[in-house]
Amino acid sequence: MTEGSCFLKKGWIYIVISTILFSTMEIALKEIAGDFNPMQLTMTRFLVGGVFLIPFAASAMKKRGVHIEAKDLRFFALLGLLGIAVSMTFYQLAIADTNASVVAVLFSCNPAFVMLF
Repeated sequence: MTEGSCFLKKGWIYIVISTILFSTMEIALKEIAGDFNPMQLTMTRFLVGGVFLIPFAASAMKKRGVHIEAKDLRFFALLGLLGIAVSMTFYQLAIADTNASVVAVLFSCNPAFVMLF
């Protein structure tokens, strides 16, 4: 087996695992939607995810010699406000008020809308 085909097979395994985990998110969120404030749930999800990813990002940045400047932090803050505080709160509200399957399909269409914009 060549190195390229091994990498390709690993990639498919990662895609399948992430698809399974991600596709169950709407169902899990629907189950606990009434117990938590949507903003609280959204912020907690992204805080835990961000804290988990920081060591990997820091390591990759160190290897590449990338440094974050003040203008980068302002840009990240704006992206966080729009991407997390606004859109993901609406996402959580949609899960609370509609079928999880409908929300999953619409959320999966996100890359198509991004390409249009």
